[in-house]
Amino acid sequence: MVGPAPSRGADTRVAALDGAWPAIEVSPDGTIVAANEAFARCLGRSAKALSAAPFIDLVHAEDRARAAALSTATAPVELRLVDAAGGERVLLIAPLEAASRILLCCDLTEQRQAERAARKAEAAPAKMPAATPKSSTAPPIGCGRWMRRCATPTSPPIWKN
Repeated sequence: MVGPAPSRGADTRVAALDGAWPAIEVSPDGTIVAANEAFARCLGRSAKALSAAPFIDLVHAEDRARAAALSTATAPVELRLVDAAGGERVLLIAPLEAASRILLCCDLTEQRQAERAARKAEAAPAKMPAATPKSSTAPPIGCGRWMRRCATPTSPPIWKN
């Protein structure tokens, strides 16, 4: 005898939580019901340690207002989460489907760090190489290999034979 077919929600939960993407299931009161290994690795914790933990405790203090809006969000939200070492991980978090308690995540930490480094490099003034005694930043007066450098720009060139 075959048992009842699983509901679409159960299939979605299993697929999301067993997949390669970091994913969590959050209850209506904000407690983490389940987290997959990819999400746990992202934060440097175990999936078991994350179960029954309040999701808001993982969110950076400055991003908690946006995290509260996840329950009604239909578009992805970028949040900073605190990892086990106390560092920040930037995650793009989106509900799997409308009104879903399952949230898929994409770790953007390295991308954001690279963007910050590029902005910092663009903002830094370009350093000019230091002038050496053999070279000068001013162009020589005159040109050609038969012409010597003149004392002043207005004096006639001295020809070398």
